Parts: sequence; structure tokens; C-alpha cells
Amino acid sequence: MHFRFPLALLLTAACAATAGAGTVFEFETKELDGPEPILGTVQMSTAGSNTRLEIISVSSDEAGGLIFHGGRKEMIILDHLQGHFITMNQEQINDMAAEVDSALSQMRDSLEDMSPEERALAEQTMEQQYRTTEAAEAPPPVVRNLGSHGEVAGVPCRNFEILANGRKVRELCVSRWQDLEGGQETAAALRGVVEFFESMRQAFAGSDAMEVFDRQQELFGLMGDLDGYPVLYRDFTPGGRMIRETRLTAARQRDIGADFFNPPPGYQREELPQGMN
Repeated sequence: MHFRFPLALLLTAACAATAGAGTVFEFETKELDGPEPILGTVQMSTAGSNTRLEIISVSSDEAGGLIFHGGRKEMIILDHLQGHFITMNQEQINDMAAEVDSALSQMRDSLEDMSPEERALAEQTMEQQYRTTEAAEAPPPVVRNLGSHGEVAGVPCRNFEILANGRKVRELCVSRWQDLEGGQETAAALRGVVEFFESMRQAFAGSDAMEVFDRQQELFGLMGDLDGYPVLYRDFTPGGRMIRETRLTAARQRDIGADFFNPPPGYQREELPQGMN
């Protein structure tokens, strides 16, 4: 299952033990980094400590979702096209991190019995799989307050831009939590999601796959530093070309039942992919 929508939204996503008041944010997305724009919608629903994200492509048949149960720290990934789902919890993350550490330890022990040529090849393989050498640390992004204001879907927001190595890579219009319908409750629910993905990033800090979580943590950090949620953001290449736009279209409160945070009836559970369990 592969979705081309911004993972920052896919992973910023979910569950109440009983029916009760919840909050729904709806977004429009545009992916512009291909031959044709990819248009889609994202719906993020929160209730209590839980969050659910639904992603639908208007341009293709892609459709999926993510549920995060804050109370038991469990993530459920939904594949609507296949009618499948997989789950991941904190214990599994810890087990996977231990497997990675064990594999690295065994590979390092085996280096002692290798010829120089074999050792060079093995070290290259380790570096490709686990990034065992530390790269030069990039300077942190610079957040620039543009001092101007905007409005998205009737919600007031403040304009910022993010600079990396002196070049603009992102534009944000950030709404204060109190200006969003149900914003304070949503902020509380998303804290659990932040902590869960931070534990994943820490557990697999050397893996190429975790680069996406570094980007996630940048967005999460900005949410905390700017005390709000980006109701509009645009990503740019270093050359200044916009490649992605995400825009809030609606924010509202409604009753959300507990079943909403479970996989749909009839969906089949699948095991984690090989190497992730």
C-alpha cells in the first residue's frame, strides 16, 4: 500500500471509548511534483485521546486511513482498496528496535573474520541499510514570522515561512488552537500521536526509512513552537518551485461513536511486513 499524499497529514492523524463529542478537520491536497497534479481530500477526526485520518485521492483510486488509539498507544493502518489493516504498538516498536540492534551487532562481529575486500563490501551494505556513520548535522530550519495574517476556510491565521540553508522550503499559515472549532481538544489528542512517532524515530534513528519521521518531527515541533495548527502549508523545492499544497476546507464538532475508531466490519488483519515484526 502506497499513498502519495503528504505523510505529514497521514501521520498527523484518531478514539473514544464511548460515543461523544469529537472534532473533524477537512483538507484539500495537491501534489504537484509529477507530470499531472494529484488531487485529494484528507479528513482528520479526533475524540478523547484518539485520532482517525481518512485519505482519498480524487485523481486516482488510492484510499486509506490511519487510526491511533491514545489509551493503548496503538496505530492501525487501513487499506480500503484491499479491505486489510495492520496494527503496530509500542511493544512491537521496541522489539523491532532490538532486532535492528542485534543484526548490527552480529554484522560487526563478523567483520573481524573477513578479508579487507569483504569487509569493505559488508560495511557498505551496513551503511546502505542502517546508515551506521553519522552524517554532518544540517543546521536547523529557520522560522520567519512574516508579520502578516490570512484567513483559510473562515479561520484567521498567521503567515510564516521556513528557510533551510537560506532558501524557502515551506510556507505556513498557522491558526491558533482556540480559533479552530474544537482546536484545544484536537491539540490534546495529537500529543499522543507526536509521542508515538517520536518513539519510532528514536528506535530507528539510523534507518533511511526514518527520514520521513524527521520531517514529521519538524512539523510537530512547529505546531508546539507556534502554538497552533497549519491550516495552509506549501512545500517548495530549493529552486523555489511549489510541489505540494494542503488547505483546510472545514472544521467542525460532531458526535463520534466508539466504533468509528475500529477497522470497518469485514476488514482482514494482516501481519507486519517481513523485517518489521
